Amino acid sequence: MTWKREANQTVIHSDIWDTDGDSFFEVSSHGDSCRVDTGSQGLDPGASIEVFQMSGLQCVPTLREGKRDGCFVFDMALKVTHSSDCGSPNRPNCPPPIKPSVA
Repeated sequence: MTWKREANQTVIHSDIWDTDGDSFFEVSSHGDSCRVDTGSQGLDPGASIEVFQMSGLQCVPTLREGKRDGCFVFDMALKVTHSSDCGSPNRPNCPPPIKPSVA
């Protein structure tokens, strides 16, 4: 996984090397954060992105149309709020993974 800063954004590049590999990263701001998993689910192989924990920061990935340089591209909308907190024993249910169609 690599990252770089561009104008008003940070770009994270995650490679999938096999059918069940994953990379993880955390987005944080002033003590609020969300944790993100990119990779492939072994039982249902294919690229996916999943926000598996939100604590004060709502992170909503959105798949862009088409591919760029053979890669799927996602945008991540961020909002400071505790209304979407998940991934803890008290609020375990985070949104399901997003899996782009390869067709």
